[in-house]
Amino acid sequence: MPLGLWKSRWEIHREDMEREAAEARQFNRELLIRMEKTYANLGVTLELMGERIEANTEEVKAQTDAIMRLVERFEGPEGRPPV
Repeated sequence: MPLGLWKSRWEIHREDMEREAAEARQFNRELLIRMEKTYANLGVTLELMGERIEANTEEVKAQTDAIMRLVERFEGPEGRPPV
């Protein structure tokens, strides 16, 4: 086999490997960018949900207290609603 042909095949193989490595680096870069955006948005979402849950908890407590006051108001002396 002539040396020139062997070198040509080697160069072709090396170029293929370099192209595949470049494609893999590009894919990894895009994947990391998507992950960064996803997790950045996830952090903001979790923060907002935490704030809303705290506010919601206070609202639920206030509503429960109001309902319990109404129930106590209409309960009879034995703890049952009047007939």
